[in-house]
Amino acid sequence: TAAEEAGHWQTRAAVAEVQRAAMAEALEGERKAGKKSKPASFESEIDRLRTKLALESAMRRKLLNEVQDLRGMIRLYCRPRRTSGTSIISVASQEILMLHRERASFQPEKSTPLSFEFDGILGTEATQDDVYEEMEAVCLSALDGYNACLMTFGQSNSGKTYT
Repeated sequence: TAAEEAGHWQTRAAVAEVQRAAMAEALEGERKAGKKSKPASFESEIDRLRTKLALESAMRRKLLNEVQDLRGMIRLYCRPRRTSGTSIISVASQEILMLHRERASFQPEKSTPLSFEFDGILGTEATQDDVYEEMEAVCLSALDGYNACLMTFGQSNSGKTYT
């Protein structure tokens, strides 16, 4: 699948970087010692570093997915749009959004505000980077081969595709 290929190429790129670093370190050490390079020692070092990289990658995937399980499989985030004029919503905390019905033109009578609880609220000033930071772990799990789904909901032209 595409996710497996992406993970494969990321692993290959990381291995190549480790190989370059190991080679540079070994050459620098031998240059200081005044000896010629020994290809056999490079190969054993490369094999050791590849094994270490594979173990670290497996540990990262395992820990990331444990965090995902602890946070819950279903999470709900809210990203309200900017409004011009008086807004009928306010953010009480990072998890609670208040809907002030008395501010709505269609309901002028005094009424108590409604409170909605979310796993997180991305404020109107949130950037695309902020959104990605919240969803990054889900995206990484998908690249690691785990099932993941991101859904957006809102009226037409509210920015779902952009987000």
